[in-house]
Amino acid sequence: MSEPSEVIVDTSFILPMVGVKVRGVDLRLLADKTLCYPQLMLIELLAVMVKEAKALSLQFLP
Repeated sequence: MSEPSEVIVDTSFILPMVGVKVRGVDLRLLADKTLCYPQLMLIELLAVMVKEAKALSLQFLP
């Protein structure tokens, strides 16, 4: 059986791509894969980014 070329991911795999460190996530596993995610997950992603920005006392998201 071959490895899938499309992978469904959750927020923990997307956060490192926007600069938020997540323990235990190896993005190398996703190399050459098409990432699929639920659109509603983007709301969670934005909420986590805002929370991290507040924790770092950022005035705005880069």
